[in-house]
Order: sequence, then structure tokens, then C-alpha cells
Amino acid sequence: MKENSSHKRSAFTFQRMILFIGAFVFMMIGIISASLFREGKYSQKDVGNLEQVLHEKERFLKEEFSQLEELFSENNPTRVLDQKSNEYQDLSNREGISVFYYVDNVLSYWSDHSIPLPDLWRARLNRPFLSLRNADYVSVIKPVKGGRLVGLIEIRTHFTTQNEFLENGFQRDIKLDRGVEIDFFETDGTEPVYNADGVYLFSLNFSEAEPASKGLRILAFSSLLLSLILLYAGFCSMLSFVSARTKYLLMGVISILIIGSTLAVLKYSFPSMLTGTDLFQPELFASKMYPSLGALLVGTVSLLALGGLYYLYLNLEGIRSTAWKRGVAVLLFLISAILLLAIEQLISSLVLDSNISFEAHRVTTFTGNTMVGLAIVIMWFVLLGLFMDKAIIMLSGPLYRPVLYGTVSLSLAMLVASLLPGAHASWSSWLTILLLFGGHLYMRFHHKEKIPFSRFIFLLLFISLFMTLRFQENNQIDLERQREVELVKHSSEHDPVAEMLFSEMSMAIRNDSVFAQFLNQPYIPIDPVVTRLSRIYLSGYWSKYDLVVTVCRPGDNVTLPPPDDEYPCYAFFDEMILQYGIEIPESDFYFLDNLNGRVSYLGSIPYYQAESEHRVYIELDSKILSEELGYPELLLDDNYTSFTSSKFSFARYNGGKLFTQDGEFPYRRTCDHYTSREGTFETITLEGYDHSIYNVDDQNTIIVGSPTITLVDKLISFSYIFALNFLLLALFYLLFTVRILGPSLNWSFKNRIQYSLVGILFLTFLLICSGTIYFIIQQYRAKHNDNLRNTMRSVYIELIQKLEFEEDLENWSSDTYYNLDELLVKFSNVFYTDINLYSQEGNLLATSRSEIFDRQLLSQRMNRLVYENLTRLNASEFIHNEHIGKMQYISAYVPLLNSENEFLAFLNLPYFTQSGSLTRDVTNLVVAVINIYMILMLVILLVSVLLADRITQPLRMIQNRIAQVSLNKKNEMIQYERSDEIRGLVEEYNYMVQELERSAGLLAQSERESAWREMAKQIAHEIKNPLTPMKLNVQHLQRTNVEGKTDPEMVERISATLIEQIDSLSAIAREFSDFAKMPSARNSRINLVTKLKNLQHLFETDEDASIVIDLGEHKKIMIYADKEQLMRVFINLVKNGLQSIPDGRKGKIHIGLEVDSDLLVKVRFTDNGKGIPEEIRDKLFRPNFTTKSAGMGMGLAISHNIIRSFGGRIWYDTVLGQGTTFFVELPISKEKR
Repeated sequence: MKENSSHKRSAFTFQRMILFIGAFVFMMIGIISASLFREGKYSQKDVGNLEQVLHEKERFLKEEFSQLEELFSENNPTRVLDQKSNEYQDLSNREGISVFYYVDNVLSYWSDHSIPLPDLWRARLNRPFLSLRNADYVSVIKPVKGGRLVGLIEIRTHFTTQNEFLENGFQRDIKLDRGVEIDFFETDGTEPVYNADGVYLFSLNFSEAEPASKGLRILAFSSLLLSLILLYAGFCSMLSFVSARTKYLLMGVISILIIGSTLAVLKYSFPSMLTGTDLFQPELFASKMYPSLGALLVGTVSLLALGGLYYLYLNLEGIRSTAWKRGVAVLLFLISAILLLAIEQLISSLVLDSNISFEAHRVTTFTGNTMVGLAIVIMWFVLLGLFMDKAIIMLSGPLYRPVLYGTVSLSLAMLVASLLPGAHASWSSWLTILLLFGGHLYMRFHHKEKIPFSRFIFLLLFISLFMTLRFQENNQIDLERQREVELVKHSSEHDPVAEMLFSEMSMAIRNDSVFAQFLNQPYIPIDPVVTRLSRIYLSGYWSKYDLVVTVCRPGDNVTLPPPDDEYPCYAFFDEMILQYGIEIPESDFYFLDNLNGRVSYLGSIPYYQAESEHRVYIELDSKILSEELGYPELLLDDNYTSFTSSKFSFARYNGGKLFTQDGEFPYRRTCDHYTSREGTFETITLEGYDHSIYNVDDQNTIIVGSPTITLVDKLISFSYIFALNFLLLALFYLLFTVRILGPSLNWSFKNRIQYSLVGILFLTFLLICSGTIYFIIQQYRAKHNDNLRNTMRSVYIELIQKLEFEEDLENWSSDTYYNLDELLVKFSNVFYTDINLYSQEGNLLATSRSEIFDRQLLSQRMNRLVYENLTRLNASEFIHNEHIGKMQYISAYVPLLNSENEFLAFLNLPYFTQSGSLTRDVTNLVVAVINIYMILMLVILLVSVLLADRITQPLRMIQNRIAQVSLNKKNEMIQYERSDEIRGLVEEYNYMVQELERSAGLLAQSERESAWREMAKQIAHEIKNPLTPMKLNVQHLQRTNVEGKTDPEMVERISATLIEQIDSLSAIAREFSDFAKMPSARNSRINLVTKLKNLQHLFETDEDASIVIDLGEHKKIMIYADKEQLMRVFINLVKNGLQSIPDGRKGKIHIGLEVDSDLLVKVRFTDNGKGIPEEIRDKLFRPNFTTKSAGMGMGLAISHNIIRSFGGRIWYDTVLGQGTTFFVELPISKEKR
């Protein structure tokens, strides 16, 4: 036994070594990565990597152009290129390589219509490096027969507008970090870049570059994290194999390491590559206690690590004082209640003090930060569970004890908390803590050791329900706050899109030479001025505004409506600006805060003439209930996000009547239905929406509404939270119950059923859900394509009505419309879609969304693949997926024919504006499907747990009956009524019991016969030994008597010998009699401590050996036993120990006392003898076996039987040459029997 224990320790030493080696390796990786991060140095290697990628693409283009040159010699070049359009489009999307073909200096072919190369060849295109408005390219040019092939290799994008679709950065194949800039000239501190021919292209400037890549940051962080985990696991694995003193010292070291690491992160911001992430930024989350979400995460993990350490290795159950033990248990219960209240505050802070969405029913708003927040909450619940479970363990014994102490302690804690000022304890908190306590108590009393994971499912239900209700409650508060913010935003009546466009418009109007000509005339023609403004500068998006233009010269007056008063023009507008105006930065426009219920702007644009200054005043007032097409998100900078979030609906009332509205909720035409106007702020719930109302003044009312959280929303939230908690709890369960590099999981039959059911159903639902989502997306796309076709037909019909008699649309105009752009803008607002017209050569004729082309996000050419299908392949229509930056949108094309069936233009409907709404529609539908399947998965998970218990219940019954089978009692049969496979097992069990009973009888009889035969042989052998000398002595006495030589001394000597042998025979008979039938035990409650002290006194006079007794602090340990038989066992063990000590060695007997729990006490008898040889260890407790020269060997056998009769057990551990320890374990008596 001792040798096996040594082998086990050596194995764990090897495992600890692996853990520490792994911790060291990962720590070195983390330190090296962190040092590289801190250095932030960029070398020639970075430039070399760029040049390698660039040169490979250049070689590809040169080889491709050589092949094309050969094909051009035998085929039409444009036809050859058109056949490669698919390949080239993939090349452009994948590697940023585009191909163009100029014939006679005119652009004939383009593979990418997003690059605005000029139609006519220009000298600057010969440069090897081209910097266009939105991107930089390296060019490869090859003259071929009849023209030039031009290949452009994208280096980086640099959009003036940045948003989720338009992001600046290097092409994906070029691995350079953000902040690296391109300089067009080689200067000090920059790294030059050359093309494959050695020609200088540009230089890289790393001065503003970020210090490390994202991959390096992740590597450093994950390596350091793994190092700490392995180090923690390594130290913890040592705690089970060291002495108590060393264990507590090591626990202190681990605690110091954890606390030190936490302080390093929170106070000293180490490592910087971790604390510099968004997770540690206060903009994301900040509360009174924790400055960031990362700090909260680190603090939580540290607390959980400390809690797990002390839960597993601090032996609070060993406290000897019952009063102290119960006091500590009550303290742990109080801490558990405080932790639940802390969790409530934590949830509230996560929702209200952060920019993180915790609306689980709107899963599309979930981010990684949401998962981190939920993980933090569940970690706090795990910590609560550890405290509560430890308290229940310390109150082991009768069930009423933990029920009484736990219920009273937790209820009092909640009662006191509810009375404290500012406390949030409620009846739901009290109910939750009692449910958690009840669940822990049930599990602990039904599973003394390891609790199966399935038993945590119902406890997890309570936790998830509590989290769902608390998150929803705080989400409701947060939504109300957000609605109030929206009210304030709308009360200012700003239009962020308009304000973004003003800066560009102001300079364009100032520099308009046509305006200058108008203003130079003696009589300024106002109608042409208004016409030019509305057509050139204020079309498209501006059609949602009413326009009034006033031109003022020095000395001019303005006439106001009745009573037709006149005011100086400059003074009038200057007064308006002074009283209401708020300047729009970098423009000549002012926002007018005049509270007229409309969004109003005033532009004051100066024109300086030779002798005086003229001013053009442009008044813009938003139209009532404007339905014009909105501005696409593609053109909005991140700084100008949507004024109203998509989850809110908005309405503005002026004079009690609806002035404008936005969102999904259909507000009524008057506000009387929503507000009585008695207060400034009001809140109502109406028609499935929660509405916040702001009565700005007597005339203006603003309402912002958001959907009410329904029961279905709560159920969906519960499903997601439960699923996440299930995964996290499973991870923590593994960490706390499965040793690293230790034994594997317990794959019991019930667990296999549960895992199989959950796995199969999860896989099935995953496949079904994936298939459903796929078909829904396909059907939705088909539906939108049909809608697009219908819209296309409607637009086609309207255009034909206007253009059916036209033969050419170049420079088209009419009495109503200045040009085709105006006509398309009109139809764009009617059909709520963008419209483009392209010529037969694929060039842009007109568009309703000129901003796309003005900003060169697209060139003024058609998609080449579409152009090929409509021209060469004569397709009647073509619907194609296109993209600008990262924005994917559907684009439909159809030839527009006049009444003579002659070609006019290619009609194109791109869904710029509606791409976001289409994506949201598909996303919402997919999320709805996922929500349904998530709820079903939750139901299936619970059913699988119950079903597995139900299926395995008969098996557990059979298992328990088999475990109770004994040869020493009559075994009961199992009654089972169902006719299934289990019935067969039951019948086999019953048959086995019957056969076992019969076999037990035969075996008992055989054993009795065998035992008596062995006993007879032993008795014969033992009796024969003294009889032989007795016979010889009697014969000698007879012979001396015959010879007459009888000597009294001889007779006395022979008589003494005979008496000695007769006494030996009597002792043999007595020993066999004692073994065969021990005297009836007279059991009573006795103090074990007193008996051990008496034992020490009994042997203290022995001068050849020392008896040392260690009772610790125990003064009274009551057991139920026969005091005489117990002393007989103890004396036998001490005598055996003394007799095993070899000659020449001072004998030492150490008697120790240890209380394993409230139920068992263990006594150790350790000697320093010669130990027990391997070959005789299995026979030690057999009767008539002995290693001594005298005696029958019945002592240990009788001792074994006596201890078993007391309900205890006896065993030993021995080492040859060092000694033996005998262990006697007895049950503690709690009350008098």
C-alpha cells in the first residue's frame, strides 16, 4: 500500500512538472509578444513584405497581358476581354487587381466600374503609381496592337467619408497596420517602395503607426492568460500532497500571486497591450467601483480564483468547536445573501452604466462585450454557490440543521437589506436566494461527494430566470433614458445629413460664375437664381425642404406679409441670425432654433462685386410629412449617424397636428390621443409601444416610442441567457471537478443517454435551423427580386410615358424638367428607389443619386459583366449583386426602348438606400427563426434531463438492489410490472438472487466443513506437539519405577513438565473457544480518549520501549462499543508492535487520534519494527496465522472481528525495515443508544 501511494505521488509530481513547464513556455511567449508590442518598431522587413506581394501581382499582370496579346492577334480584343469578365471581377474582389483596355486613347474595356479612370488617355496615366480620389494604385501598362492594356493593383483606400461600409486601409494582402501612411516623396524616416523593375513608387511613413498588430496582441494576451491558468492549476495540484502547514503556506503564496496580478492590471495597467484595448476603456463601461469592463472582468476572475482555492482546500469542516463551526456557516450564508444583492447591483450597473446592449431578445445587438458582461454575472453566481455549498457542508448532520440555519440567516439578511436606505432587496431577491439554497441543499444531501452536472440544470433555471428578469427590468429603465435622450435630440430640430452637406455646398455656390453673372445685372432675375439653386445644388435629398431665396444688395428692403411692412434686408436677416441662428461649422449656413415645428436653416452667401457686396439668403424649411427617399448610409460619415435609432419611432406635433414622423409606429394625426399636455414629460404604453412625450411648449410636442417588451421577448431572452449560462457553468464545472491531466469524465449510462439525446437533438435542430434559414434567405431574396422587377416595370412605364417619342437622351430636357436628373429624382421619390440611366456605350446619362458619382465611389460606367450580358448576349433584364466598399446591394438592369422599339438607354435600379432595410428585414426574419429554435432547444434540454432520469430509474433501482446483495442476509426480489427489456433484467436479477441464496447455503455448509477440517488439523497438530514430550516423560517415569530407581526430584521435574504441557493444551483450547464463540458484547457509550490514556498508563512501565500518544485537542470522543473487547484489541496491537521490533533497536510506539468528520474517528498505532513481508500480508487477518514463535495467531483475527462488530474497520500500511501502522476506524456516537 505504501509503495502504491509513492507511485501515485510521483505521477502527480510529473503532472505538476508538465503544468509548470507549460506555464513557463506560455509566459515566455507572452513576454516576448508583449515586448514586441511595446517596441513598436518597423523595419525593412515590413517594406519587403509589401514589395513581395506587389511584385507577385505585377508578374501576374505581365504574364496575363502577354497571353492577351497573343489572343488579340487572332481575335477581337474586346470580345476576348468580355469573355474574361467573370474571372477579372473575381480577381478584383479577391486581390484588388483590375484590368482596363484603351483603344486609340479611348477607354474600351473596364473590369471594375468602381475605379473612375478617365475615358480619354492622359499622360499622367503613364505613371507607375496613381493616386485617385478614393484609392491608390500601382499600374502595369503594356502597349498592344491597337491600344494599351492597363492593370491597376490596389494599395490602399482613403475615402473622405468613413463608415461601416467605407473603411480606409491597405488592401487585404498587404499586412500593414493602421496608421501607416504613404508619402509621395522619399524623406528621412520613411521607407521607399519600388516596383518589380526597380522604379520608385512611394514611401511608407510609420511615425503614426499603431505599435502592434491585432494578432500579436491576441497572442500575447492569450499566452499570458494560459500561463496564469497553468500556474494556478500547478500550485493547486500540489495542495493535495503536502502537509497541512505547507498547504496553508502554499495557499498564501497563490493568494498573493492572484492579488498581485490583479493589482498589476488594475492599478499599474500592466500589461499595456491588454489595458489598452477597448475592454478597458471607460467609454464602454464605467461605474463607481470599476473604471472599465476589463477591470470588472479581472476583479471577478480573481475573486472566483480565490473563492475556488479556499473552497477546495481550506478545511473549515475540521473546526472542532461546534459553536464556531455553526457560526462560520451562518457567516457564509450572510456572505451568499450579500453576493446576490451585489449581483443585482452589478446587473443594473452593466445595463445603465455602459454602452453595451443586454437586450437578449434582440440578439443582433449582441457583441463580444455582451458575452463578457453575462460571463461576469454567471461567475458571481458561481462564487455565491461556492459560499453557500461550503456553509451547507459545514452543517452536515440532520437535515433540519442546515434548513433552520440557512433559512433564518438568509431571510434575516434580506430583511435587513430591504430596510437599509438605497437597498434594492425585494421579495424576488428573497425568493431567489431561498430557491438557490434549497437547490444546493437538495443536491448536497443526495450527493455526498461529486454532484452530477445534470443536477445543476434546475438550479441554472432559477439563475437564468433571475438574470432575465433583472436585465429586462434594467433594460426598461435604460430604454426610457434613451427615449429621453432622443426627445432632447429631436427638440433641437437638427438635420445632421443636411449639416454635413452644407460645407461642400457653400464653396460650390460661392465659386459659381453663373451666379456672379446674375448678380452683376442691374435688375437681378430671382427666378433663374432659384432655378439654378434647386437644380444644381438643392436637388435630390434637398427636395424634402421648402426653398426661399432672397438676394440683397446694400440699401435693399424686404417686404413682410401683411401689413406689408418693409425692413432693411441685411438688418432683417442679421437680426434673424443673431436671435435664432447657430452657425454650422465650415459653411455659410445657420441652424435656426425658432421652435416652429420644422427644421429650418438659413444660408448667408456673400458675393463681392467691384464696388459693393451682394448676399444671397437661402431659407430652407423642412416640408410637412415629407416622404422623399432618404439618404443612403453609404454616404454618411460615422460622425453623422442616423438621427433616430432604428429601434425608435418618432413623431413631432405642431399646434396639436402631426407635422412629421419616422419609424414603424403609425402615429395619429393629432396628439390628443397621447397627451393631455398637463406636464412637460409624460410616459404611456399604447398599442404595443412605450412612448415618452415631451411637451416643448404650447405648440410643439415630441413623442419617441419603442416596442414594449412582451412575454415572448422575455422567453426569448431567457432562452439565450440560459444557453450561455449552460455553456459557462459547464466550463466551471469541469474546472472545479475534473483535475487537469487527471481522470476523465464519468461517462455513466445516464450521462451517455443525456449527452446523446442533447447531442443528437442539437445536431438535428442545427441542421433543420440552418436549412430553414437558408431557404428563408433564398425565398426572401427571390421576393425582393420580384419586388425589384415590379418596381422596375413601374419606373419603366412612367419613363416611357415621358420619353417614348425620344430618339436620343443626350442633353434631354423638357418644360417641366431641366434635365434627366430632375426627372429621375422625381420618380425616385415616387417609387422610393434610386434610378440610373446608361448610354449604349455603358456611360452614365443621368442619375437620381449624383452624390455616388460625384464622390467617385463609382465610375460613370456600367458594371462590365452586366454590360456584356445586355449587349453581346442580348439579355432582356439582368439582376446582379454589386458592392461599393463593404456595402452589398442588389442592382437591376433593363434596356429602355422607345415607341419605335429603338434603344434609348439602360435603365438601372440600384438599392443603395434600401440595402440596409433589406438586410434588416432578412436579419429580423432569421433571428425570429433562431429564437424559435432556441426556445425549442431549451425545452428539449430540460426534457432530455427528465427523460434520462426516467429511463435510467429502473436501472438505478436494479443497481441499488445489486449493491445491497449480501450473503449474510436474505435478499429481496424486485417487483416490476412492465413488459420491456428492463423486465428481462429484473427476472435475471430475481433468478440470480434465488440461485445466490441456494449457493450461499451450499457455500456456507462447505465452508463450515472446510473450516472444521482445517480446525481439526490445526488442533491435532497443536495437541500433538505437547503430547509427544508428555508420553516420553510418562514412559521414562514407568521405566524408572520398574527399575526401582524412582527419584522424588525426577518425579517433581516430570510432573512440572507435564503440568506445563497440560496448561499449554488448556490455552490452545481456550483460544479456539474464543475464536469460535466470542463472549457477547456489552456495548455502551464510552470515551475513546480515556481508553487511549489508560492504554498508555498500562505500558508506561516498559523500559525497552516508549509509548507516545497524540490526542491533539480532543478531550472527549464518544463511541459505541464494548470497553473490554476494545481494550483487548488495543493491547493486542501494542503488543504486536513491541514484539515486531528487532533486537538492538529502541522500540517506539506512536498512538495518534484523528477525527475525519463528524461521523468517524481514526486511531493510528505506528511502530518502528521490521515491517511485514510482502508474502504474508494477505494472510495477516486469517485465524491461526502468526509470525511469532509462540501463540495460535488468533489475536489479529479476533481483533478484526471485534472492530467489525462495532461497525468499524481495521487495516494497515507497512514499509519493510521501517515499521508498520495499523489503522482502526470507528463511528462516532452522537446520542445514547
